[in-house]
This record gives sequence, C-alpha cells and structure tokens, in this order.
Amino acid sequence: MKLIIAIINSDDIRNVLERLGAQGFSATVSSSAGGFLHVSNATIFCGVDDEEMEDALAIIRENCTSRIQDVTPLPPVME
Repeated sequence: MKLIIAIINSDDIRNVLERLGAQGFSATVSSSAGGFLHVSNATIFCGVDDEEMEDALAIIRENCTSRIQDVTPLPPVME
C-alpha cells in the first residue's frame, strides 16, 4: 500500500478527482495556498495498492496543466 500526496492547482482539482473516482480510486482533498506566489492549491491524499500506483500517478499527471506565471520583482529598498 502506498500513499500518494499530490499538490495541484485548484483549477485542476475537479478533473483529477473525477478521473480518479471513475477508475475506482478514493481520495481526500485539503485546500492549501502556496507561500511564494500565494496561489490557491489543493493537496490530494490517495491510498493505492502497490500495483495500482503508476495508474493513479498517470491520471494525476494527465489531468494537471503546467502553468507559467510572470512575477514582477520588487524594487530595491532605498537605504
């Protein structure tokens, strides 16, 4: 038995949970927020049998989108 802990963007949570449920996996979700960009995330906890781990990971990977976000650097502090 393995525990998968996946931190994903909140925009992807619905698709991931639907696909995991359709394949017979159960998962627990906890809301979280990133520290640097303060982006809303969700942490998924999913317990799977050893032989099903790659299938669950594939579902998570296929349903999560990569994102690029531009960050404006703060101006230097005046001394």
